[in-house]
Amino acid sequence: MKRLIVPSVLLTTALFVGCGPAPEQPPQPDPAPATSQSLTTIELVETALDPRLAATAAQAGAAVYALEINEPVSGPVSPRDAALIAIDTVSEPRLPWVYGATLTRAQVRESLGTTLVDDIERYVNTGESYSAVVYGWSYPKAPDFCDTGHFYALIFNQARFVMTVEVNGERDC
Repeated sequence: MKRLIVPSVLLTTALFVGCGPAPEQPPQPDPAPATSQSLTTIELVETALDPRLAATAAQAGAAVYALEINEPVSGPVSPRDAALIAIDTVSEPRLPWVYGATLTRAQVRESLGTTLVDDIERYVNTGESYSAVVYGWSYPKAPDFCDTGHFYALIFNQARFVMTVEVNGERDC
């Protein structure tokens, strides 16, 4: 008696072809996002600066805005998400903004200057710590020269404020 040895690949292929395609599976819901943060709507509303903070910002050559967090009404907001909403609200969203970094209070003071940061903290007046991020852009205006911008967002979750500082300039690129 002779045996016919069929490789398992051929046998599997023959069974698949003989049975036809597998029945269609019902659509599955998209898996949950890979982030630990839930998707939250953030609504920011611009409020007026006091004269002292406005004067300090003008002396520093910076555009400073105070934005109240109206939504969500409580709980922390993502600094990166809040910064992007703030850019849409008070800056030029069509610029090529790129996330730069999360900053410590000391880094914010070093970048923006103690006087300006002191006046922002006095304006918010809660004594709370805050989260800070910076976004930036750079655009060549000549072969070796660029316009640049930095957008700092300081998020005070307890006071429900996002304070923004935008500084634009030029540099070699």
